[in-house]
Amino acid sequence: AVGMLVWPLERPPRAALVAGGALAALLAWTAIAIAWSDSAERAFTEVNRVAFYLALFAIVVAASRRGSGPRWADGLALGIAATALLGLVSRLFPDLIGDREVSSFFPGGTRYLGYPLDYWNGLGIFVGLGFPLLLRTAIDARSLVARSFAVGFTPALFATLYLTSSRGGMGTAVLGTLVFVALCSERLRALVALAVVAAGAAAVVAVLSARPELADGNLQAEGVAAQGTSAAVWIAVICIAAGLLYTVAARLRMPAPRLRVPRLALAAGALALVAAAVIAADPASRFESFKQPPSNPFARAETSAATGGVADTPRLAPTSRHLLSSTGNGRWQFWNAAVDEFETRPLTGRGPGSYEAWWAQHGSVSYFTRHAHSLYLETLGELGAVGLILLLVFLGAPLVAAATRLRRVDRTEQGVIAALAGVVIAFCFGAGIDWVWQLTVVPAVAIVALAVLAGPATALDAQAGPPRRRALRVGARVAVVVAALVLIAAQVVPFLAQDDIRRSQHRFASGDFEGARAAAVSARDLQPWAASPHLQLALVEERRGELPVARSAISEAIERDSLDWRLWLTAARIDSAAGFESSARARLDRAVELNPRSPVLAPLRRGASR
Repeated sequence: AVGMLVWPLERPPRAALVAGGALAALLAWTAIAIAWSDSAERAFTEVNRVAFYLALFAIVVAASRRGSGPRWADGLALGIAATALLGLVSRLFPDLIGDREVSSFFPGGTRYLGYPLDYWNGLGIFVGLGFPLLLRTAIDARSLVARSFAVGFTPALFATLYLTSSRGGMGTAVLGTLVFVALCSERLRALVALAVVAAGAAAVVAVLSARPELADGNLQAEGVAAQGTSAAVWIAVICIAAGLLYTVAARLRMPAPRLRVPRLALAAGALALVAAAVIAADPASRFESFKQPPSNPFARAETSAATGGVADTPRLAPTSRHLLSSTGNGRWQFWNAAVDEFETRPLTGRGPGSYEAWWAQHGSVSYFTRHAHSLYLETLGELGAVGLILLLVFLGAPLVAAATRLRRVDRTEQGVIAALAGVVIAFCFGAGIDWVWQLTVVPAVAIVALAVLAGPATALDAQAGPPRRRALRVGARVAVVVAALVLIAAQVVPFLAQDDIRRSQHRFASGDFEGARAAAVSARDLQPWAASPHLQLALVEERRGELPVARSAISEAIERDSLDWRLWLTAARIDSAAGFESSARARLDRAVELNPRSPVLAPLRRGASR
């Protein structure tokens, strides 16, 4: 309570209340939908996720002061820049930062940069969100040194983005940048900065393209260390040159300090250029290529999920070729499956976390995935039209507020709103084509941006309450913050349970079966509603020879997640070892029914047919 006294007591604007209310309603709807979800564990994970995002949104709104938007934007930019630099260093100097066995997924072949997020598309989209923020600093920072540094760092940021080979990341960066340029008032300065950034990006691509082993992640290749060192030197030179070039350009006195081009005309011109580029790219053939089913390089991941092993995968396409390709990597099939799931229960959906099991049973190709690679379509399938409407209100209300405020604020605040709107719109695009909603750090950036756009930080007028209501406002602020902290603390439960499961797996692998059993029991006590602790306990008891106990544990797991084919497959093996052949055959048939295209179950299916 004492801490709350030094916090701002500005009344949350209407946009913040609408957006926060929509997200709170989405949380409540997700929690209610547990009742008809077939997996209590995955449903609880989704509830926890939305709860964390709500807590983050509430804390940022509550902690914002009038005019603090630039500080929030700068903080986001620094966080993204630091993460991008860490990822770049991990590629240029692989001996300095371990890859956490990520290379085991790509033995001896191409490996796109994903560290430290462990997913290249996620890192690409995350880094892409930083471009409008850095451009805002390049235009609005008070110090010329800060402005030049912001431009000078962007080639390094682009190097990280290029090494991820993420087409979604490239699209995110381009879209966020275009939105910022279209909305800011200092468009001429923005275009100058953008020209310098583009030149630096082209130079970085030339440097990396000349070092294919480094660019493609063949880190075991001979000479790759020397390539990394030389590339680091050249990228540093390019960054310094870009910063100096922008310093010179910024000191020039331009005849027109502002490029007075109507936003509508600028948007129309940008759309015309995009349309011309699309037409030149032969969209019909690219769309057909996008719809082609994948070759399933991760099919054997199902074996890994069932046995705890690591799957071998073939070489991925080289970075530059992948960036220019039009393959969808299964997205068309994933999206169609989500629409099919939605059509079974249009209003309510099939429950949070239900997409993975739906895809395994009803997907059109053999390909392992947990998510629909589209936040909106996955929400439709899992939470129905109600869930999607609440999500869209949460994302849309701050953008509506930003559009209103944009016309009535000064130049500096206009740049902040333009940059944060670019971040939100770019994130909405990225979330529509990949599963970044589940990568907490990526939506965290967007949610902070949403809270700043909707909250007091960019509000038109200070809205502090009258002195006689100060105690009431302090009490309300304490209640909001305490509730947010409780929601954040709830994230600890699944983390502790997963830590116990990993500890059980490690002890199991080392032959310490008693220790493995104790850790599995601890995980079960932490999350009695979850299937995974019961599965781990069943595996341990099976190895210990306690087959009746193992049968009971796997039955408990199935009761908590009746559509997970891996549980039924494990139950069939335990039943067979215990001598219950008819039960084993029935459970095996159920596993095949729940994942009919699985390459893991294909030999068993053939055996059943004979």
